[in-house]
Amino acid sequence: MIRDRYRPAEFDAERYSADNLSYWVPLMISLGRVGSGDRVLDLGCATGGFTEAIAQASGAYLVGCDMSRAMVEYARTHRGGSWVRWVCADAARLPFLNQSFDRVIASFVMHQLPDRERALHEVVRVLTPRGVLLVRTVTPEAAARWIPARFFPSVARAQERRMPPIDELVELFVGVGLVGTVTESVVHSQGARTRGRRESLSSRARRSLSIRRIR
Repeated sequence: MIRDRYRPAEFDAERYSADNLSYWVPLMISLGRVGSGDRVLDLGCATGGFTEAIAQASGAYLVGCDMSRAMVEYARTHRGGSWVRWVCADAARLPFLNQSFDRVIASFVMHQLPDRERALHEVVRVLTPRGVLLVRTVTPEAAARWIPARFFPSVARAQERRMPPIDELVELFVGVGLVGTVTESVVHSQGARTRGRRESLSSRARRSLSIRRIR
């Protein structure tokens, strides 16, 4: 995975700043309907910053899962609590029983999965019938804007190609049974914390009595 290019400590400091945690964790809890006692899988947890913070803020039981052994070992060493455990595993072959989780969170993970369809089938398998899937992502256009195209056009194009288009993701969700998808955008910029328009994804999907929310 791309995260293996990072040193865990550097990744942790960059991704899980106090600002990021204070802004995103309440939103994830709200959009994912995470409550006390829920069993939650943080898929692609990296060094576990969101995993630990969500557990502490919600009272849920979290399992942080990542394919990078270095990231998981960092999480085990630097984060903890009886409400969190850590597993090193491939998203396409999750080592959990059917219907093990009430919620699954996948934050900035979809673009890193070589077989998204298989991973999503695994997510559906481990979720309870009324479970919720929360996916956080960025559109290709927004990803390209992170890099000044005027100065680094090839880098901007590469960044854009990494992120799957929203329509492509929605098609995948429908294909694995996550139907009726809708999206929600969130704005988060320096000095401003407002809900609004942004190229992030938040969706709800229904199948029979099941609910999946994609963020």
